[in-house]
Amino acid sequence: MLPESLGNLEKLEDLDISDNQIKALPDSFRFLSRLRNFRADQTSLEIPPREVMKLGAHAVVQYMADYVLRYTICLMRDILSAADTFPRSSSRFDDEKFDEDSKLVLSITVQLRFVRCVSGAETGK
Repeated sequence: MLPESLGNLEKLEDLDISDNQIKALPDSFRFLSRLRNFRADQTSLEIPPREVMKLGAHAVVQYMADYVLRYTICLMRDILSAADTFPRSSSRFDDEKFDEDSKLVLSITVQLRFVRCVSGAETGK
């Protein structure tokens, strides 16, 4: 797995991750705006898909930016939807009614929806 800090290499122009077991690029890949050459031959890379990688480094960076945006929007929508199913007092959560069990259920719900969002983002849905 590539570190999330990869996106901090703002001046990176060439990157070759060939011959490894990396399955997905880190979300921070979207910040590599100066990347000109990207190689990922003989990898297990699933995100982004091969057809995007064939379009070049700029297309991969753009794909990752779009990918992160899609699943962030999906996740936020689902968090808000999940939060609406729990008891509220006025316009904020009532700590007495929102007990530890409810917090756990909300947490699990959000995590499951996140998995669904990411799966949908991967397939372009």
